[in-house]
Amino acid sequence: GEATSGVGGVGGAGGFGGGGGGGKQAGVGGFGGGDGSATKSGSGWAGGGGLGAGGDIFVQQGASLTLIGGQLLGGTAAGGSGANAGAGYGGALFLQGNQSISLAPAAGQTQLIAGVIADMTGSNDRSGQTGAGGLVMNGAGLLVLGARNTFTGGLTLNGGQTELAAAGAAGSGAITFGGSATNPVGLKINATATPANGGIFSNTLVDFGAGESLALAGMSYTSNATSRLSGGVLTVSSGGASLRFNLVNPGAAEYVLSPDGAGGVLVSAGIAPTIQFGSAVAQLSGQTLSVSGLAIANSDAVTYGKQFTTTISNAQGLFSAVASGSGTVQGVGTTSLTLTGSLAELNAELASLTIVSPTFVGAASNSLTILTSDQFGGTASQTFALPINQQPFLNFSSSAPRIAQVGQPLLVDGLSISVPAGGGVPPVITVTLTDQAGLLSATPVGGGTVSGAGSKTLILSGTLAEVNGGLASLTYTDPVTNLVILDEIKAMVGPGGDRGSMIILVNDPTKVVGPASLAAVAGQTASSLGFSLQGSVVGHNNVTVTLTAASGLLSATAPTGDTGSGVSGAGTRSVILRGDYFKVAAELASLTYTAPGSGSGADSLSITIDDGRGGLSSTTTVISIAPSPGDTSDLQHIVLTVLADLQSYETQTHGVFVEALAGADAIVGTALADRLDGGEGDDTLTGGLGADTLVGGAGFDTAAYSDARAGVTVDLARGAAEGGAGT
Repeated sequence: GEATSGVGGVGGAGGFGGGGGGGKQAGVGGFGGGDGSATKSGSGWAGGGGLGAGGDIFVQQGASLTLIGGQLLGGTAAGGSGANAGAGYGGALFLQGNQSISLAPAAGQTQLIAGVIADMTGSNDRSGQTGAGGLVMNGAGLLVLGARNTFTGGLTLNGGQTELAAAGAAGSGAITFGGSATNPVGLKINATATPANGGIFSNTLVDFGAGESLALAGMSYTSNATSRLSGGVLTVSSGGASLRFNLVNPGAAEYVLSPDGAGGVLVSAGIAPTIQFGSAVAQLSGQTLSVSGLAIANSDAVTYGKQFTTTISNAQGLFSAVASGSGTVQGVGTTSLTLTGSLAELNAELASLTIVSPTFVGAASNSLTILTSDQFGGTASQTFALPINQQPFLNFSSSAPRIAQVGQPLLVDGLSISVPAGGGVPPVITVTLTDQAGLLSATPVGGGTVSGAGSKTLILSGTLAEVNGGLASLTYTDPVTNLVILDEIKAMVGPGGDRGSMIILVNDPTKVVGPASLAAVAGQTASSLGFSLQGSVVGHNNVTVTLTAASGLLSATAPTGDTGSGVSGAGTRSVILRGDYFKVAAELASLTYTAPGSGSGADSLSITIDDGRGGLSSTTTVISIAPSPGDTSDLQHIVLTVLADLQSYETQTHGVFVEALAGADAIVGTALADRLDGGEGDDTLTGGLGADTLVGGAGFDTAAYSDARAGVTVDLARGAAEGGAGT
């Protein structure tokens, strides 16, 4: 408008949007208004032009506006003419003061605002007046902002999809995401709104998180697209191009990339990987530990085709793992291992992970540090303590060989497990025992286990106390059918732990073998009694044989040239033979027995042997004593008077004295010491087992004594004799 006054008048100042008045002193225009003129023109002074704002809609401060649909294609916002023209702001919308308007296109609707949206601050009016206006997208439809807008109050996205179709379409304020997993919202940046390669988007993104997306139409998606959030800056790279975004209060630890369905890149809040690991398992010093239970979890890894790089390091142990599929493993045999691959490949590689811990004396510890990341910047790291337990070792109370008797269990004492002082004790210890021929057994203690009892391989497992309790009952049995002279029990704490062994000498006990019964003659000495040694000669260097008769006298002689005291007690009822196997065998072969007194009787010979290696045995021989030749005092006297008498006394339990007075007799004696007199005629006299006396008498007689086990006396005037121990 134009203001006039009298001569020397002062032009008035313009209000909001008004021009200043003209006058000798020109008035200043209000917000957006032009100043008045101080030069008189004609009869007065011209005023300044007024503000043109909000070509489509002017929103006065304090008003409330919600646009639920339709399009604002951009009206005219031109300032008025005057001495100085007014300004034009916001062809589509002008927001006065500090306020926000609501945009609410319904689902399926598109709301286009093609003209400029301005506010007081963004208009940078020369008046210096400010006011920040903002937009709030509350609808479920699509909002398209198609101009370079100058509003400064920011854009809030509470629903639907918003598309920026021009550079600067969101004004200069922050873009705040107000969606959620159940109320997804999206922002699309068209190619025309996309900064140059490597540039940074002008608007700050606030609260960009779960359920929200950012579509980059100006960037082509490739399978090797990556994103990285660092220091509040999100960098998106794909197809050789990259863009950066400033994020405030990001709602995700990583942002994943996928195709937007139109060739572009869709940025979404991702889920960072996590590290799963069970309780720390103690390593055994110097041994290999399989690290079970270690895995990477990531619920969206398959959806977005994530590829992982995982570094595992520790201070002391040496790592090993096996690559899976197209994954890789680097650093095998070092203290740092790098694994790559998909989630499945990575977890397969982790499942094969082993650590060879260093060897320590005393307490020690180790730790395992894991750092994993994917191509979208998701990371996880964790450090686990790995205590190193001391390797248990074997204790043998004696290095001397143990001696086992064939077929008899040997308690193998003196074997135990211990852990160095100050070292950690493994919760479970396993000891494996093996040998060549013997059968091993043990009894489990407490919660410990024993497997393989009665075989050549025995495994004990449990706590230190349980394993030692089982070892205390360890037995070794060498069966007769698998007789070996020397065996070895090998022990291993394991797997791969301390090893040791003990020698088992398997003793085939030396025994005295001989007749179960002997026949002797009263008052006479019997030799070549038939006793000998039997068994292995190996290691039998200290054999002792003790022979004791109940009533008779025993004697033996040492081998020729033996100056030692190998025989003691000769000529008494008890004789002791000593020496190595061969010496005692010779002494035993020289053994004699002298029966006591006269007449018949019985004696016993007890024999014990100690082979010097734990082999003990004993036996008893029964001795029947016959009267001396001609001594018939205790024999049953039988007189035969019948010619050609045939008599057998084999079943009698008492010796007989038979006189055959007639001729041609056939007489068979008992198993004891008999006297058979044939008398007249041609007789046949048959002795038994004992020390018989066979007297033929007149005629041609035959004496038979082949079964005799003692001395036989034969007296034949004429005839034939056949048999063994005759005189």
